[in-house]
Amino acid sequence: MFASPVELFETVYGGMIYPIAVVEQESLKVTYINTTLRNLSGVERGIKVGQILDTALKTASGDIVESALFHKVSTETNPLDCHCLINLGVTFSLHLKPVQLDSEHFFVLQFDNIAMPTSNDKVCNDRLAFAMNEACDGLWDWNIKTNAVYFSPKLDRMLGFEPGEREPDVNGWLSLVHPDDQPVALSAIEKHLQGDAEYYEAEYRIATKDGQWKQVHDRGLSCEWNNEGKPTRAVGMLSDITAYRSLEAELRNTLERFEDYASSGSDWFWETNANLVVTDIGGRPEHESSIHLAQLIDQNLIHTLREQEQTEAVLALRNNQPIRNIRFAIGTQEYWVNLSGRPVFDQQGQLTGYRGIGENINEQVKLENTVRSYQKNSEIMMEKAPVAIGIVDEAGNFFYANESFTALNKCNYEQLAAKYQENRELSRPDRELFRSAALGEHTSYEMVLETLDGPKFFSVTKFLTRRAEDQCLLAITMIMDITYSRQQEVEQKKVEMVLDNIAEGILITDADHRIVSANNSLLRETGFTMTELVGQTPSVLSSGRYDRIFYQEMWSQVHQTGKWRGHLWNRKKDGTVLRQKVSIQAITVNDDVQHYIGIYSSSQQSTSEQDSEMFNLQCDPLTGLPNRALLQDRLHMACQRGRASRQSVEVSLIKISNREELLEQFGHTACDEVLKKLAFRFQDCLSLDDSIGRYGVDEFIVIRERNLETKITDILGNITEQQIILSDGGQVTVKIGLHSASYPKDAHSPQKIIRQLRSKTTELK
Repeated sequence: MFASPVELFETVYGGMIYPIAVVEQESLKVTYINTTLRNLSGVERGIKVGQILDTALKTASGDIVESALFHKVSTETNPLDCHCLINLGVTFSLHLKPVQLDSEHFFVLQFDNIAMPTSNDKVCNDRLAFAMNEACDGLWDWNIKTNAVYFSPKLDRMLGFEPGEREPDVNGWLSLVHPDDQPVALSAIEKHLQGDAEYYEAEYRIATKDGQWKQVHDRGLSCEWNNEGKPTRAVGMLSDITAYRSLEAELRNTLERFEDYASSGSDWFWETNANLVVTDIGGRPEHESSIHLAQLIDQNLIHTLREQEQTEAVLALRNNQPIRNIRFAIGTQEYWVNLSGRPVFDQQGQLTGYRGIGENINEQVKLENTVRSYQKNSEIMMEKAPVAIGIVDEAGNFFYANESFTALNKCNYEQLAAKYQENRELSRPDRELFRSAALGEHTSYEMVLETLDGPKFFSVTKFLTRRAEDQCLLAITMIMDITYSRQQEVEQKKVEMVLDNIAEGILITDADHRIVSANNSLLRETGFTMTELVGQTPSVLSSGRYDRIFYQEMWSQVHQTGKWRGHLWNRKKDGTVLRQKVSIQAITVNDDVQHYIGIYSSSQQSTSEQDSEMFNLQCDPLTGLPNRALLQDRLHMACQRGRASRQSVEVSLIKISNREELLEQFGHTACDEVLKKLAFRFQDCLSLDDSIGRYGVDEFIVIRERNLETKITDILGNITEQQIILSDGGQVTVKIGLHSASYPKDAHSPQKIIRQLRSKTTELK
């Protein structure tokens, strides 16, 4: 527990020979007066503990003492001349010094040159002599001519002697002064006797009768002089400040402890004795630790360290060096802390112990372990990466190759390293890379290797780095197989060529109905450019013949069923209106719509387009479906895509088995109407990913590449017998046969799969 301010003031100022008072800075309320001031009865009547100072003092100019005046005088070197208001006969010079204890601010007042009333000199001199004797621990009176010294009984008793027991001269006194402090005391006396100092003052150690050392404060001045102005007599007072200096050292030690703790921002502090046994420990509460810091008291700090860290700590102790960043774990579960400390010495320079701080680094250690785990996982990922990685230095030494790199070179790491060790020659790209010596930059190129499976394409990236331990320059090579992506690019170009050359117009939007692409047929037919369409909505083609409700219902059906088919009047860029057959299909991934595809074809009522050469070449004039030539082309492309992506393609043949009977019973016109209605019914059941066309007089072919887990019979329903109502009201029963085959499972070419399906139909017949 710390002492109160009054106790501290008593310890510091209680033994001084000067009259001292301490007041609060703001209120000027007297907090403390020392013994010397208390024994000067004249002043005592003017200044008392608890009194407000401005009711007791007045300056020489007649001004009442105020706090602002004290603040001003405390910054100057000249004293303030004052006198007591209650006892106007007492005048003095006042020295002020501001001090702070924790958050409290005080003025320390020292009264000098006190002049007592002349009418009662004897009484006042007696009082002053009594006050001086009581204010110190002893008086001395030195006859400079004879070197004889008078020591007061109180001074002798302070040192353990009986009055008159020791020699009353200067040499006897100097024999008691500590040898190291004698030069300081003699130098201070000499300066005063030579007139270089107003008074003599020194602080030194002096021996007692039992051999102990006391710290004393000695102060005196000359009081008699000869005709030449040389001092012949000096008097002074001696005060025992041993307790004060011990308290001061303790306070300084405590201050250093808290300064170490506060400045470090650490979690706790610790102290040990010279044998490193913990004597004090404290700080913030521990977190997650199953041991309390207090349990470390009386334990040897070395024994709490791990074996590998004990050596480092002991070595620091032997050399009186600081302990830095020593880690150890405490508790039943490892809870990591970091210790730092420094040696503590006493006034004689002897090691008394260690003092330091501790920091909870449990989270830091956890993070480091996590980083190491990530590094280990990164090494595993690097080793198992599909990208081939190899590392060489500038001298041609091979350092590293992962599994993909060794597999690409068809040899193991040892064989690769031996090959580089034997040749000691870098490849041309590596030589150029080291020649550039540009860290962080990279070079990339592609290469092609001919294999039994055909050409393989690789992307190669090279860059420089430095090895951490010796800053050696390394070249890292990363090789990625891009054969599949190159094949996909070729296939994508083929698809784009087909889309740009088919008769139907294709419009693709994102999930928000914003146009992202269109093929050449749609651009030619509408007159728009790609730049004009991208970012717009399909409403840019609106003719204005339909209201908002119509489009809301149309898109509602798309959102609910994923598709919509019908006829729309659209407008070209030049304002011309044309009627088109439109199919809209939603493209989903994991049940989320990614795109919408619209297919625009000229309506059968638009005779100018129906009669076009392109339509006749690619479409069946009766049903409007792709004819045999276009269907064979689509089947060929579907098989190519399936081969590249290793996916199956399903081909189905739909045949009207009773066409001849219908022809005899209803005639050609009715049969043509049956074919058109069946074509529309089949087309309505299929998605935009599927293709259907008229392959023969009574045959339809369906090509499916996606969602093959759903059977064609589930999509078309029960089609073995279809009831068709003719335009004249007659009803026709159509018998249908359905056969399916898979590429490449059932056949390895488009032609073979068609022949296989037709042979099945013939066998059934």
